[in-house]
Amino acid sequence: MAALLDVIGVVSGLLGIYQFAADNFASSDSGGSVVRVQVGLDNPGGLSNAGGDLPDVRLFNEVGDFLGASYDPGHIDDGTNGKDITVTQTAEQQATYGLFTANDDAICIAYLSIVWPDEQKFGWTGDWAQQCGLSWYYSNVVVDGKKPACMWIDANHDQPITAFQLHFADFVSNDGNFAHDTNYTVIHRVLIRISSYCSNSTSFATYTSDDPNSIVYIPPQKAKSKSKRRPTVNGEVSSKSRPLQRRDDFVDERLVISNDPTQNTDGLCSDPASLGPDLLNVAEGRFCQMSTKTVHPVCSDTVTDDCFNVDTQKLILGGVSTRDDDYSKVIDWTGGS
Repeated sequence: MAALLDVIGVVSGLLGIYQFAADNFASSDSGGSVVRVQVGLDNPGGLSNAGGDLPDVRLFNEVGDFLGASYDPGHIDDGTNGKDITVTQTAEQQATYGLFTANDDAICIAYLSIVWPDEQKFGWTGDWAQQCGLSWYYSNVVVDGKKPACMWIDANHDQPITAFQLHFADFVSNDGNFAHDTNYTVIHRVLIRISSYCSNSTSFATYTSDDPNSIVYIPPQKAKSKSKRRPTVNGEVSSKSRPLQRRDDFVDERLVISNDPTQNTDGLCSDPASLGPDLLNVAEGRFCQMSTKTVHPVCSDTVTDDCFNVDTQKLILGGVSTRDDDYSKVIDWTGGS
């Protein structure tokens, strides 16, 4: 059996481990690195209207030198297996930094992994977005028996994040062991470490500018010095350009149906950073309306108003349906059709 990789994530608000197996990675390529992207949701309807767009991938070595890139690598739909992106490198070096830049239609990334030319492997999960107050939604992607949240990225500014960078080694645990007992010192250190990942550090940084093409890095020999920004290619600006436009009125016209008790409606609706379709959790018997961030029970024989009618898939307030049209798509995560 192939060795499992212990990837650091956030599970129930605490530092935890996702064990990535062989099927979470692409096959290695001696000419470059191979990135696998797995989405929890896509958002068709932008410029290409053809599902979510995979991000551009730029790779750098430990001293911030640009190694290679893959631009406009294609589309990916939610519910499909992860897509692999091969980045041909100028040298068979370790691509310790990655910059992932959104394209036209939004995707919500549940996890990504990378295999270097020397076959070393690393991974990252999207639940860091939920922990760090970034745009997120639940996913139906299972990793190590758990379902990480996913992080939204989009070039069209339907939500703020246009790109993010990772220092891959910072998300791998050597021993897979994190204490979650009541010892204050241990918990305090764990919380500090979680916070450090969320401070736009070299480990994990997000961007809201249009098509960013540089990373923040710390040269290993100057670890105590301030971080530096390293341009992709000798300071040249990327040739791709897009108009900056933020859609504050964006509403997702889809409905997700879940029976997973960990995907609770309160957790989604109470978080101002959550973004995506309305959620009906049939296990809870509750509905989260994302446009208003309000939670309502499902209708029953005894509850007939201020409730969500499961049969018509409409919210009833004051005896009147709050929407005239059906949802554009119903995404069933319960195992049904």
